[in-house]
Amino acid sequence: MNNTKIIVACHKPDKNIRNDDIFMPLQVGKDLHPEIDLGFKTDNTGINISKKNTSYCELTALYWAWKNLKNVDVIGLAHYRRYLDINESEINRFLENPGIILPSAYHGRSDNYSNLAGLLTHEDATIAIDTLLRIYPDSKDAIEKYFYKSNKYSVFNMFIADWKTFDSYANFIFPYLEKLELRLQKHSYYRLQRNMGYIAEALLGFWVIYMNLRVKYVPYTDYNTSVYKKGIRTSLRNIQRDLGFQLTYLPYKQKAYYYKAAVNALKMQNIDIIDL
Repeated sequence: MNNTKIIVACHKPDKNIRNDDIFMPLQVGKDLHPEIDLGFKTDNTGINISKKNTSYCELTALYWAWKNLKNVDVIGLAHYRRYLDINESEINRFLENPGIILPSAYHGRSDNYSNLAGLLTHEDATIAIDTLLRIYPDSKDAIEKYFYKSNKYSVFNMFIADWKTFDSYANFIFPYLEKLELRLQKHSYYRLQRNMGYIAEALLGFWVIYMNLRVKYVPYTDYNTSVYKKGIRTSLRNIQRDLGFQLTYLPYKQKAYYYKAAVNALKMQNIDIIDL
């Protein structure tokens, strides 16, 4: 039987936090909030990046698991109130071969580049993709397919994978974010300070395409908002958005491009951007 650990990122008490042989609650941002004690393991032990929790969000839990867990076969990430709707036997059956389990894709009204720019700024989104191209020059096709010709992405940095696949992803995302951090400016607004978490959320779907991974998409439950991401209403909304994207948005995206005003402004700050 596989040794499965799904890290549950927690920053406050919640009645829905799962804690058993599979689910391991981990208090995140402990270095930033030493006064808070949830009674769980904390992300400031062992090798950690707890101090980065403001920008990295739940990724500080993921980094902690990567560096400190031992002898784990299957690893995952959930939130104190959000969980993938899948049981252990289904997980083991799918992961008999390497792959990754993701939340059912969110269907946006526009492409994934525009969605990311809307969460952050066009400058941040542009630099994020430019940094990808600099580190992985062979990723241009995957970038175009995922960021400019798709409106679907999985949310919340949640996943379940075999350890080898997880280790490959961690070796991709954390060095990338470390390099990206050096290029992005600091933001004063709280939402924009969460930029690394948002960018990683977008890049998980990109990485799956880039690596040509086996993927299983499953619904997720959000207890605090009483939303169960499954059903006719969600399916109809997704069909509507996909149709709108195909008919009104995609025809204009014959070529991947950045927001021109952002590129020009960045160049005025001596920040060069690789042409897509």
